[in-house]
Amino acid sequence: MDKTSSGVRIVHRESGAMGECRESRSQLQNKRLAFRRLADSDKFKSWHRIKIREVITNMTIEQKVEKEMAPENLKIEVRGEKGRWVEASEDIT
Repeated sequence: MDKTSSGVRIVHRESGAMGECRESRSQLQNKRLAFRRLADSDKFKSWHRIKIREVITNMTIEQKVEKEMAPENLKIEVRGEKGRWVEASEDIT
């Protein structure tokens, strides 16, 4: 039996995305297709969008959330009498 191992699995460690191929007898062709499958995966595309956003805004998602959660960016309401929503700073009685 004359078999070669030409199957390839590529894992992108940071995103966890994976592509694999074992359709061709050529390991090089399998590498190319495995990489294409990795790049086309939803997991990799999602990771890539996040990284691009970080580069453009110069902020991580955590930093962006922290900025948007600043008190001046929020309107806080509480449930008042008769079930209506009122701003927390207003008198609820």
